[in-house]
Amino acid sequence: TSFRGVTGVQTCALPICFPVTITPHHRNSRFLVVIDPGHGGKDPGAIGIGGLQEKNVILPISLEVTRILQQQGIDVRLTRDSDFFVTLQGRTDLANQIDADLFVSIHANSMGKARPDVNGLEVYYFGDRRLSDTIHRNIVRSVDMHDRGVRRARFYVLRTSKMPSTLVEVGFVTGAEDAAKLANVNFQRQMAAAIARGIIEYIQRNLR
Repeated sequence: TSFRGVTGVQTCALPICFPVTITPHHRNSRFLVVIDPGHGGKDPGAIGIGGLQEKNVILPISLEVTRILQQQGIDVRLTRDSDFFVTLQGRTDLANQIDADLFVSIHANSMGKARPDVNGLEVYYFGDRRLSDTIHRNIVRSVDMHDRGVRRARFYVLRTSKMPSTLVEVGFVTGAEDAAKLANVNFQRQMAAAIARGIIEYIQRNLR
């Protein structure tokens, strides 16, 4: 994923646009999670093998994570629910203004088309790493892919979110092994289920 040139004034397209001033969120449950599908709209994110675009891989994963969490009675807000662009600031502003309990950003990785040998899962944190560790553990247990571990990074969405946050790189769109998996609906659902299980486990262990 790439975050260059994605700051500044928020832009978006129908059907949903978050206004600058967000009204207080009235929770339907004890827990509120923001799911952040990276990129979107004019920003495709990483482009990989066969023209596979990051934004098109991570949106269905994010929507499925949302569906599973809602089934468990967890309140969820998406930073985007279709193919439109939201700035980095717009993403964490949303989470901070509605006082979310967790912020989970979902992305796909790239090492450039010259490195199809690089494949695997990476999960990032900035401050507390417990959320990242829990999601990572659940993915590794149930999804067949190379594990590149949990890493610390100063990504904007991790630095500026006021709640426990994580950024999940679900694989490399430029990877010979990962690209085929990421384009597969069954793999997307499997990844989403693992991420959702990690979020639920974190809530059960840390927020009750």
